[in-house]
Amino acid sequence: MCGSKIYFDTAFKSPLLEGHELIAIDLPGFGGSFSSEIININLMIKAVEAVITFYSVKNPWIIAHSMASLISFRLINKIDGVILLEGNLLPEHLSFSSKIIQIERKKYNDVYDRLKNLADIVMRQQVYIKELSLVKYYASSYSMCNSNTVWDSALMCVEEIHNLNIKSILFRYKKPVTLIYGLNSEYARTIQIIKDKYKMIDFFSIDNCGHFPMIDNPESVWKTVASQIRK
Repeated sequence: MCGSKIYFDTAFKSPLLEGHELIAIDLPGFGGSFSSEIININLMIKAVEAVITFYSVKNPWIIAHSMASLISFRLINKIDGVILLEGNLLPEHLSFSSKIIQIERKKYNDVYDRLKNLADIVMRQQVYIKELSLVKYYASSYSMCNSNTVWDSALMCVEEIHNLNIKSILFRYKKPVTLIYGLNSEYARTIQIIKDKYKMIDFFSIDNCGHFPMIDNPESVWKTVASQIRK
């Protein structure tokens, strides 16, 4: 689970995950999921719950990237395990979102429209791979969002990181919690703080990765995921 399902393309191609039923979704406002509503945490939760219900998923695990981790925490009592890919656990992880909401929502529309290559720029900064064509491919899903989706999602994440007692939620959760992060990402700078605070989490680092380990080094990521699910 991420903003757009396109980021999980590599999971469906991995032989390591054969035997598991995989579902990837475009969250409301992202990719092909149009939304006329203001993006907020309740809308996101309803969307994920609807998918789980529609497909009659039993014993679901959630693999959540970045902001999607905050949605997974709201669903924690309904899932059998959670795997966080560079999951948002600290306010420091939302520095980009915090900058966005400093601009008024209606003014951000003008800013966003002027930054025609925003998605490409963001992906270049956060993806460690060298293939520019692949960066552009994944950036294309981000560019399908409108400015309101980006602004509303940023506000949602900043509010959630301050409103949720994530440590308490995970402490009470008696099922597996895994965090996977890229050694070459900004996220890695905060990893010791996270390890000291969240001792209930199993941590795994992935070489040659930025903020999108499932794109940068999919084989290592899905090998780790498969191993954790088997456990």
